Amino acid sequence: MRRCCIANKCFSPTACGCVSEAGLHGAQACYSWRMRASRKQALEATGAPPRKTGQVPSKRAADVGGRAASSAAKSTQASLGLAQSEHVADADTPAPDTQSQSQPEAAPSPDAHAPSPATPEDAPRLSLSQRALGAADPAPYLNGLNPEQREAVETLEGPVLVLAGAGTGKTRVLTTRIAHILATGKAYPSQILAVTFTNKAAREMKHRVGQFVGSSVEGMPWLGTFHSIAARVLRYHAELVGLKPQFTVLDVDDQLRLMKQVIQAARLDIKRWTPRHLASLIDSWKNRGLAPEKVPAGEAFAFANGQGAELYTAYQTRLKELNAVDFGDLLLENIRLFMEHPDVL
Repeated sequence: MRRCCIANKCFSPTACGCVSEAGLHGAQACYSWRMRASRKQALEATGAPPRKTGQVPSKRAADVGGRAASSAAKSTQASLGLAQSEHVADADTPAPDTQSQSQPEAAPSPDAHAPSPATPEDAPRLSLSQRALGAADPAPYLNGLNPEQREAVETLEGPVLVLAGAGTGKTRVLTTRIAHILATGKAYPSQILAVTFTNKAAREMKHRVGQFVGSSVEGMPWLGTFHSIAARVLRYHAELVGLKPQFTVLDVDDQLRLMKQVIQAARLDIKRWTPRHLASLIDSWKNRGLAPEKVPAGEAFAFANGQGAELYTAYQTRLKELNAVDFGDLLLENIRLFMEHPDVL
């Protein structure tokens, strides 16, 4: 029955009785023979030599043969479907609306066998740290600085003086310069000295530096006001200036109370020569770095008929007895420490 189907070129097994006499196996055998014949014709058309038993086809021949066989299979399936439709229509039964068209195989591109361009996979692999450094901005803290500010930040050799008005970015230059010094490894956080005048300014400076360097700002003990840093220095070297490390810093009220005791000990009129007046004079002398023995005679005569210097000496003696200092002493004692013991620096 297979021969009948082949001789009559039957595309419908039921038309020649393949299914009725030989069953479904006959129909499958007929279809299988047609597939092998189509594949053989495609190979002959391409000029490829017939494959011997056990021989592995080349990649190109396999591709061509596979495309030809696929096209032939589609054509055979379309023909089988058409023949079955016609047969069922002749038997006066409703035929399903099936439509199958074979699509022509796209011609291979001329660049199909050309070498592919280099891909990111072909590039040399970088380590995780190299990729992280390459992806991140090497100095993001420098973004937004104008040329003059950036020059002040990046000049790390020798002193730098920045002259600018209010609100022009002086604090930004200072904090960015600190971040740049740390980022370039010029110093450790504990080796940087940064001073300002008020506690508010010191907190702002510490906050800005923390935005650049993160938790490293906690390791900067020498960032603060003049008085806070001076107090830290004195506690390290208190014995060199006649104090103990646990000295007390007097506030304004305690200072005036001690001034009153000194004036009363000198038997002066407390209402005429007030403690506040004497405290103002002594504070001005300390801010100028003048010890009691260096106060000019003319200035000393301005209080209690020339007893100003003597009262200044008595006040300093009382401070040493109490192991205490006032805010003026925080600066004055540091000056004396650095001048008499330069090795501390």
